[in-house]
Formats: sequence, C-alpha cells, structure tokens
Amino acid sequence: MEIYDVCLHIGNGGQWLGDFYVKIKKQLEDRGLTVVFYTDVPDIKQYFDKNGISSYVFLDKYEGEIDLDFVMNSLTELGLNPKSLYNSEQKFYDIEEKDCIQYFARYVHSVLKLKNIKKARFYVTYEGDEIDHNIFRVLGRLNGGKFIYWGISNLDTRTHFHDDEKRYFETPFENNQPITEDEKVWLEKYVESYTQKKTNLWGDPKREDVKFKFGYIISALKKIGNKITNSDYDPRRTFGHAFTRYFKRLLRRQYAYLKYNTKFSFDDGIDYYYFPLHVPFDSQLTQRGLPFYDQVSLVQTISNYLPYSSRLIVKEHPMGRGYYSISDLNKLAKLSNVILLPAYSNSHDIVPKAKGIFVINSSVGYEGLMYKKPVVTFGRSFFRKQGLTIDIDSLYELEEVFDKIERHEVINEKVYDFLWRVKKNTYPVDLYFINEGNYNEKIVEFVNALEIELKKRL
Repeated sequence: MEIYDVCLHIGNGGQWLGDFYVKIKKQLEDRGLTVVFYTDVPDIKQYFDKNGISSYVFLDKYEGEIDLDFVMNSLTELGLNPKSLYNSEQKFYDIEEKDCIQYFARYVHSVLKLKNIKKARFYVTYEGDEIDHNIFRVLGRLNGGKFIYWGISNLDTRTHFHDDEKRYFETPFENNQPITEDEKVWLEKYVESYTQKKTNLWGDPKREDVKFKFGYIISALKKIGNKITNSDYDPRRTFGHAFTRYFKRLLRRQYAYLKYNTKFSFDDGIDYYYFPLHVPFDSQLTQRGLPFYDQVSLVQTISNYLPYSSRLIVKEHPMGRGYYSISDLNKLAKLSNVILLPAYSNSHDIVPKAKGIFVINSSVGYEGLMYKKPVVTFGRSFFRKQGLTIDIDSLYELEEVFDKIERHEVINEKVYDFLWRVKKNTYPVDLYFINEGNYNEKIVEFVNALEIELKKRL
C-alpha cells in the first residue's frame, strides 16, 4: 500500500477551503511530495468527488451501537486522555457530557474500524482543540504517523509550525545571526507603528450586536433547511439547541451592559493593572492554559494580592461576549478593586496606562512588550520564557509578583531580539484572516512554508 508523504486535515469552511487545499496539493506534488487529504465534512467530500479527487479519507459517523468501553480503552492505549479530546466542545456548546461522548465516540469508532486506509508519514493540522482536530490525531496515531501542527504567531500575523503534542509553539531562543542595522531599523519602525495603533479593532458595538443576531438567525434557518435533528447524533447542530444557545448568549450580552463600568476614566494618582479575558473554552485555555482555566477565580486571586488603592482592569474578549456566565459577571462586578470595562474597549487605550499586565497567553501580552510594560504570564505562549516576561507556574508566586513588577524592566534590545527570532522562525502567511475572498493569495506562501517543514523531517 502506498504511504503518502503528508496527510492534510481539512475542516469545516465551505467548498472554497477544499479548493484552497487542492491547489496546495498540486503545488506540493509539482515539488515531488505526495499528498492525501482527510476530512469529515460532507461538502468537502462532495467537492473532491465533483473534481475527480480520489486521494482522500472521508470519515463518516458510525451509525450502529457504540461500545463505549472499546472506544475509551482504545484511546487510552494510544496514549490519549479521552475526556481531553471532547472537553472543549462540550463546554463551548453547553451540552450534556453524555451527549457529547456519544457524538464523539461515533467518529472515534469509525476511525478504529477503517480498513485499507490511505496512510501518511506526516499528519498536518491546526494546533486547535476542537473535536475534528482530535479525531485527526487519533487517525494519525493509529497509522503510526508523525504530527506537524501549525498556528498563529504575531508580527503581524505569521504562521509557525511545530511537533509538540501539547500544541504549543515556543519561540526558539537561539539566534545564530546578529541583527543587522537594516533589520534593527525595520524592527524599530514595526514597534513604533504597533504602539501608535488607535483604531477600534472590533467596530461599533451596536452594529456588532446586529451582525451577531443576524448571524444566529441565518444559522438557525440553515439548520431547518437541512432538516438537522437529534437523529444525526450531533447535539451541537439541532435547531432547538442552537436557539437555546442564541437566547442564552443574547441574555448574557445584554446583562453584561449592567455590569460594565461605562464611565471609567484613568486617575493619575492610581496604579492600574490589566487582565484581558479569553474567550471561554478556547483552546488557548483548554490546551495551553488549563491550570488557569477558571479565569474569574484567577481574577479573584489577583484581586486578593493587589496593592492597596490599586485597581485591576478586566475586559471581556470581544469575540467572547455572551459566553461569560451571569454568575461570573456578578463575581467580577462585586470586586471593589476590579474595574469591568466594556468588551469593545480598545486595549491600545489601556495598555499604555497600565503598570503591569496579567495574561494567560493573550496576544495583549505581546502588545504589552511593544509598550515595554511588565507582562505576567500564566499559560503557554510564544512570548513566555524569552527573558522578557514574569512567568508564573504557581499561584503562590503571586505573593511576590507585584514586587517583581516594580523591579521589572523591559529592555528594547531584548524586545528586538525576541521579535527577530519570531520572524526568523515563522512564515509570512496569515492564515488567521483567511476567507473565500483572499485564500488564493495565500497558497504559494503556505506551500513554501509547508515544503520547508516537511523536507526538514523527511
């Protein structure tokens, strides 16, 4: 049986995503590499069949009786923690664990029962924690392949590759070549440009609310049109569940306005610290910040150690509005030394005036370094352990963290060295903002990057 050089995972994104990867396949094959696809998305399979693509693995849900013990024991034998593979989506979609297990197990069962499957030496996917990524990891392990994960680093915005099973990219510390004068000038201009950003990154909040409501209505209509019911074993995609989630999110979004401090202005006589919240259930928390997963508890702990008369500014992630529970919003609002700002507040207005910044692994920590602010990190991130941040491994360290902030200095030369290492170890292709309108522009750079990473390992 032929063993391909690489298996590329294609998730849910529409048929344009299928076209993106087919063009990548052609260019990689022109460069002497063999490619097979993996997907569990019917639209992608339909696109392949329509265009005569046969080198793919399509995974459909198993429809018979499920032996959960067989599934869970098989995952354990592969060295995988079953709960960690569905935990993120269970919480994100707010569904019962038993329902999520049934849905998840049907896909795993299908993988375990695949016969005469096309195999590859390397399995490439995004470093996410969604179920489809984790099913792909099961497939790769069963076939004895090695993984290459890709993800997003800043600078602005570049792609990195790694093979860490924690799905965490650590910027290599070695920089064998000194920074030239021209390169230093480029870095200085980059930092200057970055710190002068004053745009409203997320647009007008009222317009965003209209887009939010309209988006959910369109999604619900599609679910009715596709006649999706509980009989497909996917509790995430039923109309009833989508409507319930929409109603809950709408309620929480509106309730949050009651808790926002909309009249806040900075007082020159007060020290401010800043903690930006993550989108709840995002893989930045579930995969790269799990010990600090409960963000509200972490804020409460920081609040307990906060110096007298100081204030901690907390802000919801703009894409997380409606996901923070009413209980959590109440807890934050009750903390006398915590200021809960509206989600649409711009971090570029907050960071320059903050004495220190606390992040799990938010990109705001990266921004803080541009502003030469002390940044305290809890989770794994590409800017942690670079000699620039105050890195926390245990909450006991908060007893001394404010003294460390007082003494901490962010040195320009170290920032430039870090930024240069990020640039040298990433690729100039922005896959964060890829869409149907711009994907053709990104093909060549992604192929160039993938070819380099594959040939390093082959």
